[in-house]
Amino acid sequence: MRYFLIFIFIVLLSSVNLYSQTTLTIEKINVSNIFVNDISNIIKEGDNDGPYIHLQYCISNESNKTIKLLPSKSKMYLHFNVKNNSYTINLIPISLMEKDSVLLNPHEQFKGVVGDYIFLGTNLLKSNKKNYCIELIESIPTIKVEYIEMTLTLISSGVLNVNVLNP
Repeated sequence: MRYFLIFIFIVLLSSVNLYSQTTLTIEKINVSNIFVNDISNIIKEGDNDGPYIHLQYCISNESNKTIKLLPSKSKMYLHFNVKNNSYTINLIPISLMEKDSVLLNPHEQFKGVVGDYIFLGTNLLKSNKKNYCIELIESIPTIKVEYIEMTLTLISSGVLNVNVLNP
């Protein structure tokens, strides 16, 4: 019985080590809708929803074993801070969710995209606000993406590149 418990412990320990070699990186963030354009009388969809961020992310398998991701059973969150408050937004990564499973061979990567209105649903979105530069300057350096499934949790460690579109 003692050898059986030792065997189970070693198996569990090796699976923890395997998943610890899986990383999540935010390769690029494209930001748009920073300014609300009310010059014309035409209001377009999304004009009053604040800044939109489009994230390009990469999940990497740095181990020597194949890893199976289960995206249809996973969740993805965006975490950021503004004015000493923490915010969390639920993300829906369509490019990943439409797959039941993704096999990552050793030293292989999965690249995907996800986007959302970063301040929608928070107290940062104001009905008469025209400029979100200050809030974005404060929030973008603190952005982290979290990927969670049954046996795996990945948290990104920063942003590699930021582009501002249509300022």
